[in-house]
Amino acid sequence: MIGSLEYAKNAGIQDIITVIDPIMDRVLKRSNCAPYDYVGKTVPMGKVSALAALLDCTDERIDAIRDFAGIKTDVFLEEDKALELFNSKKQVEQNPANRDHKPLTELEKYFVEQMNAARTEAERQDVLRLIETLSNTFTPEQKTALLHTPRAFAHEA
Repeated sequence: MIGSLEYAKNAGIQDIITVIDPIMDRVLKRSNCAPYDYVGKTVPMGKVSALAALLDCTDERIDAIRDFAGIKTDVFLEEDKALELFNSKKQVEQNPANRDHKPLTELEKYFVEQMNAARTEAERQDVLRLIETLSNTFTPEQKTALLHTPRAFAHEA
């Protein structure tokens, strides 16, 4: 919240309209960040109700949220630190040890996501059967990599 309001304020925005549900409205009120006004009325939005709230992007509001949250430091990364992190990631990607790995295709990404989402051995086996069914799609190296994706669950009941 601090970051979004500071960013908006620094961009010259004085007020923002945010869509919230009644629970978030109560959270904002309890956290000393109550909207100063509302636009329209509460309306059904999917499974919950939603309302449009007006928030000012003032130092007073930002300071009140900082006080409530106990956050005194800057929530944004300084440009030199961001560049340092970016360059360190770039060096890892350019490391010769990482060059042998080809980017995953969309299908491979899907299988990795499914494997990571598996919560039981039965679900993991379902993913493996799907991979097996489509095994002619993958090279032996790709199939091995998919089959050795770390399990997303530690213990089964």
